Amino acid sequence: MVVWALGPRVVAQVVNAGEAPRNARELATFRGDKVGFTGVAFSPDGQRLVTGGVETTAKVWDLTSGRELFTLTGGSGGTFAVAYSPDGRQFLTGGDYGASLWDAETGRLVRTLPPRLGADWLESGPLRRRSEWHGQRVEVVAFSPDGKRVLTGANDGKVIVWDAASGESLLSLGRNGDSWVHAAAFSPDGLTIAIAAYDGKITLWNAQGGHALRTLTGHTNAIESLAYFPDGTRIVTASYDQTARIWDTRLGSELLGFRGHRGAVMCVAVSPDGRRVATGSSDRSARVWDAETGQERLLLQGHKDVLDGIAFSPDGRRVATTSFDQTIKIWDVAPEVGLVVTGAVSEVRLESDYIPLAMRLKGDPSNREIRSVRLAGKVPPEGDGAGEIWLDTRPADLNLFGDVVRRVGPEPAPIRVELRYVTTGAGRTTNHATGFGPLAGSRASQGFRLYDLVFPGGVLGGRLQLVLGTASLGPHRLLAYGPAPPNQEPYLKRPGHIVALHGNPQIRSALPDAPLAREIDLTGYYTAVDGQIHLLEVQGTPGGAGKLALNPNYITFDPFGEPVMFTLMGYRRHEITLKPAEGADPLGQGRRLYWAVSKDPRNTNRVAVLLGQTEIGPHRLLLYRGDQVAFIVPAHLTDRRRQEIDASRLASLSTGEQPTIAEVRRRTGQAHGFAVDARNALPRTSSDVGLESAGAATRLDWVPSLRVRHTCHARNI
Repeated sequence: MVVWALGPRVVAQVVNAGEAPRNARELATFRGDKVGFTGVAFSPDGQRLVTGGVETTAKVWDLTSGRELFTLTGGSGGTFAVAYSPDGRQFLTGGDYGASLWDAETGRLVRTLPPRLGADWLESGPLRRRSEWHGQRVEVVAFSPDGKRVLTGANDGKVIVWDAASGESLLSLGRNGDSWVHAAAFSPDGLTIAIAAYDGKITLWNAQGGHALRTLTGHTNAIESLAYFPDGTRIVTASYDQTARIWDTRLGSELLGFRGHRGAVMCVAVSPDGRRVATGSSDRSARVWDAETGQERLLLQGHKDVLDGIAFSPDGRRVATTSFDQTIKIWDVAPEVGLVVTGAVSEVRLESDYIPLAMRLKGDPSNREIRSVRLAGKVPPEGDGAGEIWLDTRPADLNLFGDVVRRVGPEPAPIRVELRYVTTGAGRTTNHATGFGPLAGSRASQGFRLYDLVFPGGVLGGRLQLVLGTASLGPHRLLAYGPAPPNQEPYLKRPGHIVALHGNPQIRSALPDAPLAREIDLTGYYTAVDGQIHLLEVQGTPGGAGKLALNPNYITFDPFGEPVMFTLMGYRRHEITLKPAEGADPLGQGRRLYWAVSKDPRNTNRVAVLLGQTEIGPHRLLLYRGDQVAFIVPAHLTDRRRQEIDASRLASLSTGEQPTIAEVRRRTGQAHGFAVDARNALPRTSSDVGLESAGAATRLDWVPSLRVRHTCHARNI
C-alpha cells in the first residue's frame, strides 16, 4: 500500500464545543509481527517508520511504497520501545535486558547498551555497578534533543542516561525497583528528564546533576506513556486510570484532563505544533484531542486489539498506531481550521525559493534561521482567513542553477496562523481610511491584498505579512518586519525582508509573453548582510558585453512591498561580460546560465545570471560568497515590469485603443510602452531609437481618444 503526503486542508466551518468528533481516514495498514506491534516512531524526514514487536527486534518501513525495508537482528530480544535520533541517522530500540543503537540507513547494529563485554562485564570496568545496567526488560528509550545522550527505562525502576557515541553510562535515576518505569523523556532543552512510573507518579529530574526537582501526583493508576510539549513547559501522561492529563512542569499542577476512552490509555503523543494530543487505548481506539480545550476532535477506529504505540508524523498530518492485532495503521489527521467565511474564497498554496543566507526574524523566541517558507490556507476577497505556515530551517544542497537538490534534516512542523485582513491597495498615494498615510499603496499595488499573519500566543505578532497580488500582476510576497519603535506610524514600517512567493493563486500577466530579446535589463531586490534591502541590476547581451550594479540607494516601499522612493546617491555600474556557463539545465526547462565576469580585476563580486526562455522567465540572479551561493534573487525585466503595471490600467481603455496598442507592440517590440492619462493612452518616449512603423504611428491618430503628445519612440535597452 502506498502512503501519499497530503496537502493542507482548510475547511470553512465553526467547531462547536459539543460537536461529536469526526472519524479519521485510514491511509494504510502494514502487517508483519506474529504476536503484535509495540512502539512506533517516524523518521525526522517523515519518509520512514520504525516499529517494535513482541517477537521481533524491530522493523523499518518505507512510507512511500509501503514496503518493509528490513527486520533488525542482533539486538536485545523483542522490542518494546523505539526512537529516532534528531538527525535521522540512527535509531534506538529497547528490549530484553538492554537497548540497541542502529544505523538507520543500513539497519546495521552499532552497539548495545550496556555494551556486551563478556561474561565478567558485571565485575569490572565502568559498568561494574548494578546501577549502570538494567536487570529487567527495557520499556522506554529516548534521545536527548542534541542527539548526544540517550536514556533507557526499565521494569527494574531505573532510568539510565548513556553517552550515545561511546555507550558509557552517565547517570542512573529512579528508585531502584520501587516501581516499573514505562515512560520517560528529555525536555526540549535537554536539561530535565521526566520519569513516570507504575505507582502513578511523575518525577522531574535534573539531567546533568541527577537530582530530583519535583513530583507530580494525580493519576490513580499506573502511567504507561508521557510526552513533552514543544515549549517544554508542559507534559502529557497516559494512564491505566483511563485518562490522559496535561501538567505544568514549572508549577507541578494538572492543567487539563482527557476523558473518553473506555479502557486504559496505553500511549500518548503531542503534535509538532503542540496544539493536539493523540492517545491510544486498550479499548482498541485512538483519539486526537485539542490540547487547549480538551475537546475530542478525531476518532481513529479500526484496530482489533490493544493499541500500544502512537506517533505524529513530523508535519503533523499523519498519525501512526501499532497494536497487538499484528497491524500498523497510518491515519490522516490533517487539522481542519475553524473559520466562518462568506462569498468567494481563494485557496492559497505558496512557497518561496531557497534562502541560502538564512533569514532571521527579529523577536523570534526560537531564533530560527529560515531558509524557505511555505504557506497554505483560504481567504475571502475581503476578510480574515486561516491557514498554516512552514518555516523551514533545513540547509540544502544546490545545483549550479540554484535549484534545491537535497534537504538536510527533518521536515518542519506546520504552524497554524490566522490571516487577518488589513487592506486592499487602492492605487493611489493617500489612504487616510486605512491609516497608512502617504504610502497607502502605489499604482503598482492596486488591487493587492494585505494580511497580518497572527501566530499562536501572539508569537511573531505583526512581524510577518502576506501580500496577495491580483490575477494579472504580482508577485505574491511575504514581508518580514522587526519590532516597530513606539508610536511609529504604520506607513513608516520598513520590511527587513521581502520574500517572493509562487504557487496558487496563479498570476497570468495581462501582457502577452514573448521570446527573450537579444538584450536584457534585469532587476531584483534582496536583503544584504547590512540588513537593508538593495537593488541588483544586470544589463547587456547574453554572451556579450553588459553592466552590473549593486545599487546602494535606500529604498522606501509601500505597505504591499512595491518600491515607491529611492535616495539619489550616485553609484558605479561595472563593465562585465556575460559568459555562458558550461552544462545543460538540470531540470530540462531550457534555462541558460551566464557568469557576469567583471572587466575590472579589482571587482571580486561573483554573480551568475539565470535566464528563462521567455520574458516572463522565471529569471534569477545568484550572488556568491567564495564558492557558495549567498543570495538567490528572483529577477524581472525592468521594462516589462513597467508595462505589466500599466496593463491593468490600459485594460480600461476603449476597444478602439486596444488593437492600436497591440499593433504598436507587435511592430516595435515589448520594450515600447504606454502610460494612461485621464483615460487616454500616451506613448512613452525615448531618444534612443525612432519608431520605424509609420503605419502604426499614423493609426494612433485614427482613434480620437488616443492622443499623441510627443514623437513616438521605441525604448531600446
